[in-house]
Amino acid sequence: MIKYFKQSRTGFFFCILIAVPFFACSPVKKITISILNPAEINIPPEINKVSIVSRIPTEFENGKLSMLNNLRFNPDKNYFSFSSESLFALIDLLEQSPRFQHLHLAGEFLKLQDPYTTDNPINWKDLIRKCKNDSTDALISFEFFELADSLDINTDYYQNCEVSYTIYYKAHWIIYNSQPLEYVDNFYIHDSLNWVTYDVDCNNAVNQMPNIDDMLMETFNHIGSKYAKRIVPLWYDDIQRFYYASGNRNLSQANKLLKEDNISGAMEIWQRLVDEENKNVAAKAAFNLALANELQDNLETALYWTTTSNNIKYNKLTEFYKNVIQSRINAKAKVTMQLLGE
Repeated sequence: MIKYFKQSRTGFFFCILIAVPFFACSPVKKITISILNPAEINIPPEINKVSIVSRIPTEFENGKLSMLNNLRFNPDKNYFSFSSESLFALIDLLEQSPRFQHLHLAGEFLKLQDPYTTDNPINWKDLIRKCKNDSTDALISFEFFELADSLDINTDYYQNCEVSYTIYYKAHWIIYNSQPLEYVDNFYIHDSLNWVTYDVDCNNAVNQMPNIDDMLMETFNHIGSKYAKRIVPLWYDDIQRFYYASGNRNLSQANKLLKEDNISGAMEIWQRLVDEENKNVAAKAAFNLALANELQDNLETALYWTTTSNNIKYNKLTEFYKNVIQSRINAKAKVTMQLLGE
């Protein structure tokens, strides 16, 4: 495995992970890269330090989540405490993003008496005091959640049993800005998670379902993770690319250099091959130069080489890659604005 790192204070250059083996006899090698994708919304650039709180009462007396009708709850267990997993999932992803300088996990704050209460925002005076005490600019608050479920049991033509269980959720998040006093985001997430098991016996299929604790933990984790993707740029791993590793002796030599972590040496060979009389080899070399420049985050140059490759010899896959690079250029501009406020 070859690792490339290009560091930048702006944070939008990315770590490239190259998985060299693909098919031993194939002229194409597959690689995976990690890309920093933009958030769904833009947080004001003056917000760099945030407090993260939950208003969900984790010690609610009735441990059952009342709208989940297909689960057997332990009456002595407090299932509302699982909602804290949403905060842990949120802060875990926020820490991986370069967007915020400081995160303060404040935990519970101004808890609601009823976990199903909606539209009861934090008083601005309390917000100012909280942000001042935490030395933060804004507060991210998990305000409310609501769960419902469905259970479907079906048998096919051969009498095999399929059990499908779904948890539907609605979650409310608010980002309060302390200066100026305003809502940066006031958003409800609606989504669902589904688990499916199969067996010749329906009772066995039901028993193969994950336990209640695991399903609730996964649900609340999903609530926090999904909101993180809305508000900060995040890394996405295992994005697939490919390059031409053979076709003539020089392409094979460049592939060997790449495996030795010598990308500049490989690029020198591909640069010479662009002028080859063999258009097939020249187009492959230009394509590889596009990829090499994407690895170095030189996206405009990568776009140039995809165009050059197709001008030498048109290929639908190259045209697709050209569109991918253009999308990355647009996304990078958005990430830059979200990180630097430019």
